Amino acid sequence: MKRLLQLLILATLSVSGIAQDLKTGKVSAKKNVTTFMGIPVKGSEKAMFSKLQAKGFTESDKGILKGEVEGKQCFLFINTNNNSVCQIVVVEEDSTDNVNDAVEKFNALLEAYRNDEKRYTEYEYNYPIPDRAEETNEGYINNGWYYAEFFQVCKPQNYSRRVSLRISDEYGGYRIVTTYDNVYNLDETCPVWDIKQ
Repeated sequence: MKRLLQLLILATLSVSGIAQDLKTGKVSAKKNVTTFMGIPVKGSEKAMFSKLQAKGFTESDKGILKGEVEGKQCFLFINTNNNSVCQIVVVEEDSTDNVNDAVEKFNALLEAYRNDEKRYTEYEYNYPIPDRAEETNEGYINNGWYYAEFFQVCKPQNYSRRVSLRISDEYGGYRIVTTYDNVYNLDETCPVWDIKQ
């Protein structure tokens, strides 16, 4: 009888937790969300800002953080949807005017992510950027064609912890942009990759 009562209480708590998630749309602590430098990509912008500052990032402009990510100086932007963090955007500070240099950097990063099987997995194969004439590469980058998608490894593995790479020419020169997405908070209103806020 005691065992049956325990199971009934457990089932009630589980169902009410799921219902609360569906009702509020908020990410519960139990959801497997993407992390950035060990910090779950969720919560309020203010809380995320404080956590990133605690990791050593400094404010360079209002709402923009600057610091080191995997050995490179970067700018960080926090995108929100309904006051909940939906994305961390990491833009490398160093840029290049040579599109082929950016392509080489992108391909090297793509290979590094692919080889880091303890941290990342692919849902589908991400193709490296082929060797092409500079004008062709510029055209593809200007149209946003070069993009790679990885997922952070977790147990059990699911494909909700998305990390994306792309080359951008939007911020003066070609730069690598990495996004850490909370797919539970993303929708059509979230300014995906929009760092011109």
